Amino acid sequence: MKGKKYRKWYEKHKEDLESRKSPVIVHGYMLYECSGCGTVYKMYLEKGLEDRVQDKIYPEKHKPVPFAIRCKQCGGFQCSHRYWKIGNSDIYEELPEGASYFKNTPKESCGMPVLRASYKNMAEWDYEDRMETIREAIGRG
Repeated sequence: MKGKKYRKWYEKHKEDLESRKSPVIVHGYMLYECSGCGTVYKMYLEKGLEDRVQDKIYPEKHKPVPFAIRCKQCGGFQCSHRYWKIGNSDIYEELPEGASYFKNTPKESCGMPVLRASYKNMAEWDYEDRMETIREAIGRG
């Protein structure tokens, strides 16, 4: 791309390019489970999404995240939010390296999933092993 085409492209993608340069700040996570393949993983919440601190100050700016998303293990659309009220946090920190998260894009009305390598595939485990792994993952082991 040269000249005017590049400038147009850059202006259109500037916000996304700039966000890649700085670390992603998150404040908690939600656990998602695929009913198709059994994969369970954390989806971190970028600052401003389902954010209790921001919602207290600016309730009109509340931004949700999707209840169901594509599974990063099998690619199906059977992955949904499970295990409510786990992973809530009012503490802001950097996104762990390689973790999946919901991106807070100003032009969107809800968080956009950024899927990375899978947390654990538990499709072939029996119920007790599966529940023990989930308790460990959420810090209630």
